[in-house]
Amino acid sequence: MQTLLLIAEIWHSNRHARTVTARYDTSDRVNRYGRCVTRDELIAHCMAKPGAWQDTPWEDDLVVKVGPKIFAFLGNRTAVGVKCAPTREAADEWLRRFPQDAAASPYIGKSGWNTLTVGGNIPDEEILEAVDESYRWVVSKLPKKDRPA
Repeated sequence: MQTLLLIAEIWHSNRHARTVTARYDTSDRVNRYGRCVTRDELIAHCMAKPGAWQDTPWEDDLVVKVGPKIFAFLGNRTAVGVKCAPTREAADEWLRRFPQDAAASPYIGKSGWNTLTVGGNIPDEEILEAVDESYRWVVSKLPKKDRPA
């Protein structure tokens, strides 16, 4: 059984946070296109890229890098953060097409990064293509010495 661990901070009126943890069975998740890509499948897709490696720079938040740069933020949830375009304006196309399942990534959204929900209205093929495109954008900006062979 695959599980999704959801951790949320709930803010009370006295401005103190309380952390709530829940686990959900995700082994039979389906979207309108059929069975959803699993987190393990998404990680495997990222790791199949030349020079890809996993890192956890912030507690349990998993990222996949090529060279020293991140190309996929996998965190610990059912979404993936990817570079969708070189500019915010171009990346906004995802927000127009999938307003419920795409959002500008916090802190780095102005640079064309979006967070795409897995298992919603975005077909799995488009999620995987977005990961591929993010990899290409990031590799294209790496110095030649850091690019995979």
